[in-house]
Amino acid sequence: MLSCGRSEGTGETSDTVTDKISETGGEDKVNISESAKKEWVLASSRAEMRIRAGDTGFSVESLCALEDKYDWISAAVKETALVSSVIDEETGSTVNLNWKYEKGVLEEGTEHLSLTLYFCDSNSMLTYTARFRCLKKSETFEVCGAYANNSARNARINISSVFALSFSADEPIKAWTFKKQSGEAEGYNQFPGSGHYITDFSDGMTEVRVETNVNQDWGGNGYIPIVYYTLGDLRGLYTAVEWSSCAIYAKQEGDVINERVALSPSRTFSAL
Repeated sequence: MLSCGRSEGTGETSDTVTDKISETGGEDKVNISESAKKEWVLASSRAEMRIRAGDTGFSVESLCALEDKYDWISAAVKETALVSSVIDEETGSTVNLNWKYEKGVLEEGTEHLSLTLYFCDSNSMLTYTARFRCLKKSETFEVCGAYANNSARNARINISSVFALSFSADEPIKAWTFKKQSGEAEGYNQFPGSGHYITDFSDGMTEVRVETNVNQDWGGNGYIPIVYYTLGDLRGLYTAVEWSSCAIYAKQEGDVINERVALSPSRTFSAL
């Protein structure tokens, strides 16, 4: 069974934290635990991710290799903030949202370990769920989110970014990016080049912009939505996005690299 006890030092009591543990049957038995606590840990055999929920969003507090305890996350943790307002399509007015974190649900099966965080607007207009999955075979972490409109009104939501991460740059880090080619890729046959691009984050104010799209024209093919970060020859970290038109931006500011993921390159994503 999964343990869903309170985190040390949070000041939570049995009155503020409710733990529920259950099992589902079948060949792939899943242990489920539910709690109102704000700090959670997902771990594979090689890495560990610590996640914290707040009323305005969530943040990855630690991303640590278990072998040598090296933690990528810097002290300046970046929060993935939920949208603060929506537009009422009938009146054109702005509706401010007042988010509140409700609970987290942890599930463990034979193939994965997942955490779902639940947020709700105090006016009961929108809800948001953030789901983190640790895939046991590939040793990777996945993050996805979803907004839901629970009201009878049509609301337009504008999303500037869907995920944010800050990690340490106290040692030289290189970012590897790859362009999406319509024909033969650069570095193949008669086309000169390596087929990939390396950005060195050693000059203190470096920025990486990976923007992709669905165009297949030679002049507008963009990048593959993935960035590899390497620290020396032994450590690496990557961010990849599964979305047709998206962007990954990473900017070094002092000893910190701030990364964010957007659904639309160079503009705000808008949807009903």
